[in-house]
Amino acid sequence: SVSEPLLETLARVRQAGHVVTILYVGDAPSPQRLGGVSVYHIGGETTWKELVSTYGSSEIGEGEQATQKQIQAAGFSL
Repeated sequence: SVSEPLLETLARVRQAGHVVTILYVGDAPSPQRLGGVSVYHIGGETTWKELVSTYGSSEIGEGEQATQKQIQAAGFSL
């Protein structure tokens, strides 16, 4: 969930010169921008369950490689 403390943290990260993007997973529509940060809706509960069943918890521990595969599986390119 997107909370006020999260938005404050993301604002500090942006101010430090980093690019910040939110990958939103949820059934409700997402805003296109939130607190000046781009938001990409990658799907709802069904998509989340497919990602977990495809990649499972063991691969997620391998870090960025797993994250890239999940993003690509959701239809986005890196």
